[in-house]
Parts: sequence; C-alpha cells; structure tokens
Amino acid sequence: MKKVVALILSALMILTCVAGCASSTDSSTPAPSSSADQPASDASSEAPADGEKEVVRIGMSANNIGIDDYQTKCDELLREYASTLEGVELTVLDAAGDVNTQISQIQDFIQQDMDAIIVWATDSVSVIPGLQQAQEAGVPIMCTNNPIDPSGEEYLTAFVGPDHYQEAVMCAEMLADMFPDGANVVQLTGTPGYDVSTWRQDGFEASIPENITILETQNADWNREKAQQQMEKLILKYGDQIDALYAADDNIAIGAYNALKAANMDIPIIACAFIGNEEGVKCMEDGIIDACVLQSPFPEAPAVMDTAVKIAKGEEVEFLTRYDLYPVTSENVRQVITDNGFEVWK
Repeated sequence: MKKVVALILSALMILTCVAGCASSTDSSTPAPSSSADQPASDASSEAPADGEKEVVRIGMSANNIGIDDYQTKCDELLREYASTLEGVELTVLDAAGDVNTQISQIQDFIQQDMDAIIVWATDSVSVIPGLQQAQEAGVPIMCTNNPIDPSGEEYLTAFVGPDHYQEAVMCAEMLADMFPDGANVVQLTGTPGYDVSTWRQDGFEASIPENITILETQNADWNREKAQQQMEKLILKYGDQIDALYAADDNIAIGAYNALKAANMDIPIIACAFIGNEEGVKCMEDGIIDACVLQSPFPEAPAVMDTAVKIAKGEEVEFLTRYDLYPVTSENVRQVITDNGFEVWK
C-alpha cells in the first residue's frame, strides 16, 4: 500500500513540474501591443539631436499685409516657403499698421513660448518696448524690411531687408543723368511717419545735385487714388514748371500718371521702389514709368525664414542681411527680372 501511495505522489510531482515549466515558457512571450495597428516610427532617423527641438515654432507680426501689393506678395511667399521647411511652424499675425497691436502680438508670442519672432515693424521707434520684452524673456527676435531705430538694435538678433535710403540715392542719380542741365521736380511720398517713406525721401533729397529743385513734396499714403489727387493739385499749382516726378513707389507713380495723362502732360517719372509685378512691368515697357529701382519680394521670403530658423535653433547669424537692388529702365526691365532669377508676378 505504501508503495502505491509513493508511486502516486511521484506522478503528481512530475505533472506539477511539467505544468510549471509550461507556465514559465508562456509568461516569457510578450503580449501583443495595444498599438500594433499604428504605423511604426524609426526612432533612429526621426529623433532630434540633443538639445534640438523636433519642431521649431516661429511667430511673425506683419506691418500691414493688405495695404499694398508688395506686403501682400511677401506674406504669400513667406507662407509658401515656410511650408516647404521640415519641422517648422510659422504663425503670421497682421498688425494692420498699428504699433500697439504689434506690441500685443509680440507679447502673445512670448506667452506662447515661440522659438523665434519676426517683426515687420509698424514704427521703428514705438515698437522697441516689444522687442525689449522679447529679449528679456529669452525669445530671439528679428526684424525684416523696415529697420529698427539704432536705439533698439541691442534687442534684435538680426535684420533682413533692403536698403531704402540707398534706393532713393540710386533714383537721384538716374534723375541727374536725365537732366544734366537741371530740372524742377515734384515729389510724392508714402505715409508720413512711416520709416520707409522717410528714408526714401531723405535719400533722394540728400543726393540730388544743386541744379535740381524740388518744387513741392506731398504724401500719397502708398495709395494710387490719393497719388492721383495730389498730382492733380500739383499740376494746377505748377503746370508746365514741372519737369519730372519722383514717386516713393510704382503704385504712387501709376496714380500720378493718371493725373498727368488727363492734363496732357508728358514728363519723366522715376519710382523709388518697383516690385516687379506684371502691371508695373507693363507700365515701364509702355513708358509710363521711365526709371526705377527693382525691389523684388522673391529674395525676401527665403532670406527671412532661413535666418529665423537659424536663430530659433540657437545658431549664429549675421546681424545684417541685405539683398541686391537693381536700377532698371523701360528698355531692360523684364530682362533684369529674369536674369536675376525672379518672376514677373500678378
């Protein structure tokens, strides 16, 4: 009887060991992942480098996107270019020409912990407190197109844009070549107090020779209709005394031309900044605008975004980035645009 019991106990022990081994084998096999249906990611290829964010977030406060074709086109090109950059998110807000709105937008970007901020300044002096706040919060901030007053440059990481003063100098030189014996000119500027208007006026006035006289200067607020109205007043006042017109941009020049045409006056028109769109090119080729300086929006977008991405990543950049300006006439306008890799845009 004892032998039978011993045999039974031995059999039970063997079965227990087998079951235990089977249980141990099953528990070493991992359970199916709950995320098995989701696409796998290659951590070795997608993980950012040490200290580098997977996505850099950049905020931009624009000056006044809808005020003229140039700013509208710059906004379009900037968004398009940003969309081609991997790992970059761009948020654009429009200050609509109001510096208080712009400072508020800068403050919002600081609160959102943006990696970098771009500002197209509405006012080169009044916006400085916003720049200072960004710098003190540790958010790198840069400006484009409209330079900041030197008193605020310490808060900036970079500036990218054209030299508006030099544009005006180039226009003065072209006018002097047209009138070596002197001339009487009238001048139509942009918006009073806006820095670009000031530089384009100051550069022209400082560079014309002594035998060229400015009969009168009026502002046109970058507006074609107002330019036409102002030119009509100047025609009534000075008539045939006017030998030429200097306009702050091609849009102003076209408005002034409409007034000159109605008065049967044919005088040279020099436009400080020509943006290279189809309408402007046609006006030049038709002889409506005789000479100008090409400031294309096409080099601006990549230059601005590339700089912003670098400062967002903590990379070193040059403080000042300028792009080239080109004097053009009705004879070479389209060739200058295409030779430099730009487009004639609508």
